[in-house]
Amino acid sequence: MHTINLTTAWDCIELPGSETVWGRQFGRPTGIEPPLQVWLVAQPDVLSRCWLNGNRLTDAAEQGCGLRITDRLTVRNLLLLPPLTMAAESISAIITGLMDGRLVRSRSPLPADLGRVMLTITTDELDFRLS
Repeated sequence: MHTINLTTAWDCIELPGSETVWGRQFGRPTGIEPPLQVWLVAQPDVLSRCWLNGNRLTDAAEQGCGLRITDRLTVRNLLLLPPLTMAAESISAIITGLMDGRLVRSRSPLPADLGRVMLTITTDELDFRLS
C-alpha cells in the first residue's frame, strides 16, 4: 500500500458571502495498472463535498471515508471541496475560472478542521465504511 498526502498546496478561493472553495490539482499516479486501485480517503463530511474533474463523487453516507477513483482519474486532475449546498452551475464556473487563471486564489494547506485528504494505492479491496 502507498499513500499520497493531498493535504498541502490547495488553492483557496474566497467567494462572496464568506464561502470558501478549496481546489487541489494533482497528476495521475504512475504505474496504475490492474490489480492496483486508487482510493480517495477523507473524513466522510469532506468526502461528501468532493468533486473530481467536474463530477460530484459520492454521498459519504454510502461510502464511509474512502472511495475508489481509479477509473475517474485523468493525466491532470482537479479535486474541489465546495460548500455542500453550492449549485453545480457555480461549481462548473469555478472549475473554468481555475483552469484559465481568472479566479483570485491563494495557496494554502487544507484547514485542520477538514482533516487529511489522501490517495491510497493498493491491490487490496479496502472497506472504508464506518462501523
